[in-house]
Amino acid sequence: MSLLRQKKEKEVEMLAEKFSKIKSAVFAGYKGLKVSEAQKLRRLLSVEKAEYKVAKKTLLDIAVKKAGFKDADIVNLEGQIGAAFDYGSETGALKIVDQFIKSGVKALKIVGGIIEGKVFSAADMAQLASLPGKQELREQLVGLVASPLSGFVRILNGNMVGLINVLKARSEKNRM
Repeated sequence: MSLLRQKKEKEVEMLAEKFSKIKSAVFAGYKGLKVSEAQKLRRLLSVEKAEYKVAKKTLLDIAVKKAGFKDADIVNLEGQIGAAFDYGSETGALKIVDQFIKSGVKALKIVGGIIEGKVFSAADMAQLASLPGKQELREQLVGLVASPLSGFVRILNGNMVGLINVLKARSEKNRM
């Protein structure tokens, strides 16, 4: 077996291991991406327990299928592909890559992804990127639940304050 083949097999094994541990992966075309921009993206992703790897599409495709994602078709994705692996959340890497593109890096383009074992197209990923994250949804839910309760507490508090003011005025009137 040639050294090149052994190297490719090791890379496929490494990628398959990464795919087996992810919560999500974002596939992005990177044609024209500057090295400094790629480094900045890697730094941003590392904050979210994610990483960005570039590999040949054929190797990515073999690794994805080896990790159990049979529906993924990486070979037919457009252009040169890099993958952002997210180990911590379902949409963290997606939102970072999406914000990175919106910040003016037009060389990067989301072309697909995998979230919780399901394969998504570029259009689906764009829609998911625009949705609030799990934590934001939880915060909104808590706000919705707490809002009527805090209003109710304010009403009860207002009645008590009114009663206290009436009693205070009455006691001052009796002293005179």
